[in-house]
Amino acid sequence: MIKNLLPDVPYFSLDDPELRNAAQNDARLFMKRILDAENSIIIDRIQYTPALFFCIKMKVDENPKIKGRFILTGSQYFLIIKNLSETLAGRIGLINVYPLSADILIFLKQIINL
Repeated sequence: MIKNLLPDVPYFSLDDPELRNAAQNDARLFMKRILDAENSIIIDRIQYTPALFFCIKMKVDENPKIKGRFILTGSQYFLIIKNLSETLAGRIGLINVYPLSADILIFLKQIINL
């Protein structure tokens, strides 16, 4: 979904075993390789590599005026990610996206069929 909303933003999915291993083995080097100056990036499935949060904190602190530089997505509630030691307090905005319920799907179908 996020790739469709932001097609021009570089997208990295930690579902990819090679990317995940690179991020887990050396989070700093991984971030250095994927960052593009001041442009935004999307890291999907961030819950697989909690070590990245410390690197993201350092990058945000280097230039806090750049907003929206890191778009992080995952399927786990952010604050309960296992082994998460860095919460990015004061540096993060959270948007919880819940699954569509049957009621919402019926409602959307009614609107589309008008």
